[in-house]
Amino acid sequence: MPAHHPPTGPAFDQPVEPGGYAWWYMDGISDCGRHAVTAIAFVGSVFSPWYFNARAQGPADPLQFAALNLSIRSPGKALWVMNERAIVAADRSPLHLQLGASSSVGWRGDHLHWQFAERTKPFFQRMAPQVRGEIRLTPQVLHSATAQLDGRGAHHWCAVAPLSRFELTLTEPALHFAGSAYHDANWGTEGLERAFAGWHWSRASTRAGTAVLYDTTAIDGDQRAIHRLFRADGTTAELPSGRRAQLSAGRWAVGRATRSDDGRARVLATLEDSPFYVRSLVGARWQGEQVAAIHESLDLRRFRSGWVRFLLPWRSRRDSPPLAIANHSIAIGQKAAALQEP
Repeated sequence: MPAHHPPTGPAFDQPVEPGGYAWWYMDGISDCGRHAVTAIAFVGSVFSPWYFNARAQGPADPLQFAALNLSIRSPGKALWVMNERAIVAADRSPLHLQLGASSSVGWRGDHLHWQFAERTKPFFQRMAPQVRGEIRLTPQVLHSATAQLDGRGAHHWCAVAPLSRFELTLTEPALHFAGSAYHDANWGTEGLERAFAGWHWSRASTRAGTAVLYDTTAIDGDQRAIHRLFRADGTTAELPSGRRAQLSAGRWAVGRATRSDDGRARVLATLEDSPFYVRSLVGARWQGEQVAAIHESLDLRRFRSGWVRFLLPWRSRRDSPPLAIANHSIAIGQKAAALQEP
């Protein structure tokens, strides 16, 4: 394949419509099971209160709302970054996405490389004020099949590298671990809250490959399920749905649910807990095998509520105002300066 194209999945410069989004996601669990990392790069940050408000006022430029999210969990140490900033077209190429002066994600030969130097955003938590380092994700198998998540074809998902290895190295604070990883991408032409009431998603490494469960609920109540196994030889297979397993709610009362062979599952650890989103490590039996799955529950009815969006800036940071606001401020400043000239 020509070097100027990504190995598979959406290119980092793929078109994103006004009000739409694209994101590139990875998660990893250390071989010892004691450490976990999630990294997400956004063009059109779907969970941004600023992008939500901009979309409510009309067509909004997703480049003005790019973001990097990092969540790193180790015994006695938690690091959280949700930093949003404006980027320009030159920051994107098929193989590379630049997110500010010091953070980026892109393909380097056979691996996906994340590099970051960001301020953390503690919310009544003790954590290092900065996080600086890199993640190297090396696929063991690549996939390119996409799936439609909604009935109108506005939202799509691609499991790009569902079987991968990763290595995380931080220089600030000092930390290193490695293990199994997963990488996918999502994109859409509108905000998630315009199509979905919410979803439950999980992925787990099994003897047969990586199993992914995606259960979505549309605003009108329509339910869709994607339950798929990604094998090491590059083939895929549909998984039986299993039985719904209810999990304990998060601290903010966000409901959690998954599926299992016997309708039973339990939360092993809560990795992130917010008023509309919970990420967890869940134990369940899938296809006769006991697994530990990365799991997320998303409640977009909560996200649409004003009180939740009022709280979000406590967990996120915007480095600069949207260009439209910045240009307006510049114009005001120039006008004021002109009035003061003799």
